[in-house]
Amino acid sequence: MTDQHPDTPRQEQTPPLHGERPDEPRQPGTHLWRRGFGLGAAGFEATKRAVFLGLLMLVLLIPLSMIEDLVAERENRKLEVDAEITSQWGGPQTILGPILVVPYRYVSESNDTSGAPRLGTSQLFFLPKHLDIATDIKAERRAKSIYEVLVYGGTAKLSGDFTNLAKSRSDIAPEMIDWSGAKLLIGVADASAIRGMTIAVGDRTPVAEDALQRDASLSSSLALAIPLTVADVAKPLSFAISIDFRGSGALRFAPIADVTNVKLAADWPHPDFSGRTLPDSRTITDTGFDASWSLGALTRGFPSTWRLGEANPETLWNSTVGVTFVQPGDVHQQTDRILKYGVLVIALTFATIFVSGLFGGRKVHPIQYLMVGTALCLFYLLLLSLSEHIDFLHAYVIASAADIAMIAWYAWRTMSRKLGYATAVILTAVQAYIYDLLQMDDYALLAGTIALFVALLAAMIVTRNIDWYRIGREKAA
Repeated sequence: MTDQHPDTPRQEQTPPLHGERPDEPRQPGTHLWRRGFGLGAAGFEATKRAVFLGLLMLVLLIPLSMIEDLVAERENRKLEVDAEITSQWGGPQTILGPILVVPYRYVSESNDTSGAPRLGTSQLFFLPKHLDIATDIKAERRAKSIYEVLVYGGTAKLSGDFTNLAKSRSDIAPEMIDWSGAKLLIGVADASAIRGMTIAVGDRTPVAEDALQRDASLSSSLALAIPLTVADVAKPLSFAISIDFRGSGALRFAPIADVTNVKLAADWPHPDFSGRTLPDSRTITDTGFDASWSLGALTRGFPSTWRLGEANPETLWNSTVGVTFVQPGDVHQQTDRILKYGVLVIALTFATIFVSGLFGGRKVHPIQYLMVGTALCLFYLLLLSLSEHIDFLHAYVIASAADIAMIAWYAWRTMSRKLGYATAVILTAVQAYIYDLLQMDDYALLAGTIALFVALLAAMIVTRNIDWYRIGREKAA
């Protein structure tokens, strides 16, 4: 035995990596690079499968996007049918009025050629002192092809009075006001949907809608000539108006009086109250709703009387209260919301198959993943086609059951029986939870985030003991 070291140290041979030939020159750092990123013999299989599943999920975004475009196309078709039916039946209705319009004379600043003062003519507008509105609405569905549109019909009764007409304007001499040329304006957003109207002013005999004429003083308004006398305006001038109308979508009223009371009753259980203020009281049941408003002059935000040019009466159309008749469960909107979770459903299903294959020691072929992914995409198309003909809940249950049964059967027959059972359980839980998310308008984001957190935690727990570098080592050996 000698203490002398050899002139040339002996180099230990590093065993070749999987896929390398013993005589192939190795680049410096290759071993560490491939080991560090899981691409060596001990980890290449797991990385390869994960990358493939990621690419496959990106490919499956194509059919999901095509189905999403189809949902948008079907929704646009429904909107076209809605527009066609509402144009024939009646659109969103807004009732404004009545407004009293009276001509008056004034002295112009310029004189004529003879030096005499020149007289001009303009108009005075008066809003009611009191206005009570009571409306009873009946909703119904009108169908065309496979689509249904929610419409309504009803009667609105307007009553109230004009007070202090003779003393309303101190800047206009009473003798300059021509009460005989007075007219009553009633604004109706869709006048073609009026089925009948009666108007009574003061002690006069009520008149029907054939006495009304279009008027340019206010857009979408009808005018009734009501010649008045000085004696008529010396006391409160009462009115009573009954309007039978049809419409769709929404119904609104303009609270134009100093004191306006609105009572609205309908047999539709899904109201969405909107406008300047919410109702003071409301009752919603399974058979309909009742709502009431009580509004004053400050809420109106508009003068009670004005001369032409001093104020724009068109702004009264924007100061309304009313309700929108909501049709819940729009199948296209719900299907589109479910499609947003499509990638997550595919990812959870692929992860279930992948992890189950690791524990079972059985590899799943890429074609099998593709079959399962295609079946998952087909679920959304089946849901859309069924929901246009039957109730959405029933369509969801049928489409989910058919899709889950097909995927579970395929996994059971081509992969393993346990994997078929596991896939069925996971998909059933995921589809049930997604349907619950649809019902959570306020907490959908929170519930969805919690579900993803729990799913990721479960995946970590299940795979905590897996040696990812060991996958493929048997093949290398």
